[in-house]
Amino acid sequence: MKGILADSFGGPDVLKYSDLPDPYPDSHQVLIEVEGASVNYADLKARSGSYHLGTQPPFIPGLEASGSIIETGTSVSRCAPGDRVVAFTAAGSYAEKAIAHEDLVFKLPDTLEPLAAAPFPLAGGAALHMINRVGRLQEGETVLIHGASGGVGSLAIQIAKTLGASLVVATSRSAWKEAHIRQCGADEVVQLTGNGIDQQLADLSSQKGFDLILNPIGGDTLARDL
Repeated sequence: MKGILADSFGGPDVLKYSDLPDPYPDSHQVLIEVEGASVNYADLKARSGSYHLGTQPPFIPGLEASGSIIETGTSVSRCAPGDRVVAFTAAGSYAEKAIAHEDLVFKLPDTLEPLAAAPFPLAGGAALHMINRVGRLQEGETVLIHGASGGVGSLAIQIAKTLGASLVVATSRSAWKEAHIRQCGADEVVQLTGNGIDQQLADLSSQKGFDLILNPIGGDTLARDL
């Protein structure tokens, strides 16, 4: 098969389009014919050698893949060859074929194309977990989402609106990202590089603060949020 191999740590130049051996699933794994693979910040960290779960070169990057199952292990029961799926591969999705454990494979609805589904599990799973499971957002509550233009933030906006948030305020450090943030469904956008941020947020929340705040930025923004 063809695939992308990182033959050393470094910049994008260490990624080589190569002939690679075909992977084979063990008893609880599936083999996926890859149609789409995501690019996550973790992939960049792994390539540079600074990812805490990264492996040593040479390795095939890629944490997520979408496509169709072409082979299953002898003990797999949750899916079958021909199923359209998206999966956590943990590594190796930058190739024509990738392996995933059956517990980390999810069937795609007919309305979702594999290429669009490829980047969803990590960012979408994180956003849903934070908004719904940890934050326990209730219908009618207000939400403040920092870093709203990234993968997690973009999906968090949409999830919050779907769950019935009455107000979703999003922040960004770049004005050119505002159009994308509003397209995701944010009611208001605040630029963190401007002045009077505390007052803007207070005014938008009618001086009440927010019921739920998603903050991946840290630093002095935590004190401001509290």
